[in-house]
Amino acid sequence: MNIYVKHIKTLLLLVGLSSIIVWFYPMDTYKDFWSISWYILIAVMLMRPLRDIFPKCRLFSFLLKFRREMWILVWIFWVAHVLWFTKMMEYSVLGLFQDEYVWKASGMLFWWMLAFLVSLPLLITSNGISTKLLWKHWKTLQRLSYAMFVLVAIHIFMIEKDVWPLIPVVLWIILFVIAYFKNKNSIQNWYFLENF
Repeated sequence: MNIYVKHIKTLLLLVGLSSIIVWFYPMDTYKDFWSISWYILIAVMLMRPLRDIFPKCRLFSFLLKFRREMWILVWIFWVAHVLWFTKMMEYSVLGLFQDEYVWKASGMLFWWMLAFLVSLPLLITSNGISTKLLWKHWKTLQRLSYAMFVLVAIHIFMIEKDVWPLIPVVLWIILFVIAYFKNKNSIQNWYFLENF
């Protein structure tokens, strides 16, 4: 099984190379890449609470093994989308950071910029070395993904002017709360049985 997992992880990272196509077919792909990135992000965020709620379901446990690679895919497709957007709008990437419009909370780019800044530590620490170096603080740092998820949803909401991007966030919050209380109850029950 471990051999298959290793091959699937490699395949997922190779899929990220498909983002190169944005430079050859920009108008056909740059919008698609944010969609792909968003749907992978939804999957990544829902995986953990679903696994905790349904611990006997092997599918969620299996998918959780590829969570790090899926995070990297989210970032690759997101960066492909952003790079082409900046080129299309005749921005430099540094120019985007200096534009006053970007830093207005009423604009869609403000929420993207916050999500981007929050996601940088997540990308940098998405590797085994960071897990060992940061030890117990690594999981704490990974909780930035919650903020990133909400900020990306707000960014898409500002673009689409529709509530559909907020639905996965609400679903995730509900599942997260259910998983939290389920885990809390199982820990309390275990502690009670051990000390009975």
